[in-house]
Amino acid sequence: MAMNAAAALAVAAICGVDLHEAAAALGHAQVSPWRTQITRIDSGTIVINDAYNANPESMRAAIDTLSSLHVAGRRVAVLGVMAELADSASKHADVAQLLARRGIELIGVGTDLYGSPARDDALEVIRSLAGDDAVLIKGSRVAGLEVLAALVVGQ
Repeated sequence: MAMNAAAALAVAAICGVDLHEAAAALGHAQVSPWRTQITRIDSGTIVINDAYNANPESMRAAIDTLSSLHVAGRRVAVLGVMAELADSASKHADVAQLLARRGIELIGVGTDLYGSPARDDALEVIRSLAGDDAVLIKGSRVAGLEVLAALVVGQ
């Protein structure tokens, strides 16, 4: 959201809003639920709940976020379908290849488009993580992964 915040400050400056007031207001800004919500759960695992929506660009951004976390343990991406795409199979394959290049474990939920059978043990996998591990939960709204994320973070 840093780029969005910078854009908001630029617009504020152009509109004559005091830059210090605009920056202070950004400190109170809230994002929509299920969009890059980062939480550390009791096990120590970092959870990125980005279950609001998914497309190839937002998947890459979420994977970049997961990759950038300073964790020494496992990185796992629990991914649902990216809905409403032309050439859907190749777009999902591209995401799977990116994860493989980054050394991130893939758990596909509700779809085999990532090149492996859909799994029904995502919650158990996430609950097995601990300490210095991190997990990304992301998919289009039709995947319903916000329910999984809520179970994980205890909401």
